[in-house]
Amino acid sequence: MKTTELVETLLRDRVAELGFTLCDVEFQKEYGNWTLTLFIDRQGGVTIDDCELVSRAVSTKSMRDEDSARMIDIVNDGLVFDLWFIYKWGNLINAVTGTLGAGTNNFSSAYASLEAKTNEEIAKTFESLK
Repeated sequence: MKTTELVETLLRDRVAELGFTLCDVEFQKEYGNWTLTLFIDRQGGVTIDDCELVSRAVSTKSMRDEDSARMIDIVNDGLVFDLWFIYKWGNLINAVTGTLGAGTNNFSSAYASLEAKTNEEIAKTFESLK
């Protein structure tokens, strides 16, 4: 059985208990490390808080056997977070969504006006993480 199929089998019911659908599972090498990604959905969409809820719910504490716990360790080792979304550098996300939501084509102008501030905030964040 492929890793993705095993993970899907182990987690589908647990994810469903939380009100989500496990849509897909990917296991691929990224930047030299193996990453296991779960794609979830539900009516009305999924938020970052939903992703956190599912991540916590499928942790080893909720697994009943060693094989399940080992597979979830693999999942947790491959968690990836969207830092842009988390840190909201330069408020660029709001500028992009606002531009798109307004139906204008001023994205380049919006980006250019925030580029220096955004790059400065990114540098500060990475410096603080060293």
